[in-house]
Amino acid sequence: MKSKDNVTSSPTVMSNLTELIPDPLRKEFCPNPKTITRSTPENEITVVTAYFNIGSFRKGHDTKFDTKLYKSWMKTFQYLHNPLIVYVDDQEVAEIFEKLRKDLKSMTKIIMLDRTKLWSFGLNRRITNIFSNASYPKFHPNTVVPEYSCAQHAKYECVQRAIQVDYFSSHHVHYSWLDIGYFREIVSCAYNFKLVLPDNFNKNRISFTQVNNAVPAISISDIFLKNQVWVGGGMILASKDVFENFIHHYMEAVEIFLEKSLMNSDQQVIYAIYSEVGRQFFNPNVELQLYGSYNGWFYLGFLCHRSFNTPTLSPSV
Repeated sequence: MKSKDNVTSSPTVMSNLTELIPDPLRKEFCPNPKTITRSTPENEITVVTAYFNIGSFRKGHDTKFDTKLYKSWMKTFQYLHNPLIVYVDDQEVAEIFEKLRKDLKSMTKIIMLDRTKLWSFGLNRRITNIFSNASYPKFHPNTVVPEYSCAQHAKYECVQRAIQVDYFSSHHVHYSWLDIGYFREIVSCAYNFKLVLPDNFNKNRISFTQVNNAVPAISISDIFLKNQVWVGGGMILASKDVFENFIHHYMEAVEIFLEKSLMNSDQQVIYAIYSEVGRQFFNPNVELQLYGSYNGWFYLGFLCHRSFNTPTLSPSV
């Protein structure tokens, strides 16, 4: 697939940098501080994250995800030196983030939401009807827990809200969605860090990590019913105008797929929109910029990650 600006959108535009990016599991990554060039407002990244308490659920074959696990992952946010917007529906979690960000109050906004009033969680009944069909394939939690699917769609609604409200008086041009557990592999690393724009960042595209090759001519139903993944949704990066445009298309697509009794996580929605068949139907006007060329879910995040200064002690949470 080629875009109008002649940048390859699949499989990757950054394959030449593979050797420069540390494996997220490598112990030596954390204690390797880098020099950070002073950022300007037009290069600043505002980070958006959220936690909706949907209780414990099974992930994959036998892994249990629960609130306790997510709370342990939240600790990395005390070291993040980007403007941060956090959406939560749990007062205890809001208090945890207040404690974690006590030294970074000026660049932190914590917003309590009533998820019953969100578009994303308003889809719960329709998604439940689809997942409750005995013949619908069961992939934990993607097609088993309706609230999990809702929470994945909420990512885009939260970013949309953050951009529209403009908490930091919008000198900041770029926004990133970041999962609570994105940097789980270095949660014990007590170095401050900042997320910066990666080399060759295309301001006209929205950036994802590629985790698998796209399958030519794959059907939209196969993407949803076989739980197929092309890009990871753990970190997303774009200029705010591109992000808003993408979100508009994303929300429209979710509604269309629900009408066709198809649903899964956001990753399947994105794959379906940008599949060969999906492109013909949706004609998306926002192209993807893909990073990574192997099964690494955290590639983009570690490409943007810059640790700096001296380690600090982790407060107990």
